[in-house]
Amino acid sequence: MKLDKPKIAMLALLALAVVGLAVDRLFLTSPATAPQPASASISGPAASLPPSSATPVVVPAVPAGADGIVERLRLAGKGLSLAPAALKDAFVPAESWLVKPNPAVTPTAVTTAVPVVDSGGRFISEHKLTSVLIDAGGGIAVVNDKVLRVGQEIDGYRLVRLAPGVAEFTGGPDGPPVRLQTVSPAP
Repeated sequence: MKLDKPKIAMLALLALAVVGLAVDRLFLTSPATAPQPASASISGPAASLPPSSATPVVVPAVPAGADGIVERLRLAGKGLSLAPAALKDAFVPAESWLVKPNPAVTPTAVTTAVPVVDSGGRFISEHKLTSVLIDAGGGIAVVNDKVLRVGQEIDGYRLVRLAPGVAEFTGGPDGPPVRLQTVSPAP
């Protein structure tokens, strides 16, 4: 192998780097310049807060050959002692979003005779079912931008059953069931 000027320059640079590394590790390293463990402190308004009672969660290392994110989530769940059956559905709206009946309003008796009309057809024409979400508790339906749970009423009709894309209502003790269906967008 013939050494030309570029190869000689590279070997000289490599030798200089090795000598520099040896000098650094052998002669220049002292306890003051050695790596130290990191530390942190709280300053400002947060420093006056009482210490948290939360315990840190330690997630064990992911075993070799495991799917990274899936295994990490599984291990994090075990570290928090989460029971999947006890977790709430992320898509269930908060109770404050749901329409609640007003107990202060009491129905009054009607003393005049009301003509019988096809209120089911009127109900269907005046109400639009936007979406249906079915869960273990029966589910919810969005009708005219109002969120209803099974058992709640809208305009005198009680939501009694949900199916994919369908909400079934009853209009009184003897009223036949009225079905609303979600409207599919035109292609």
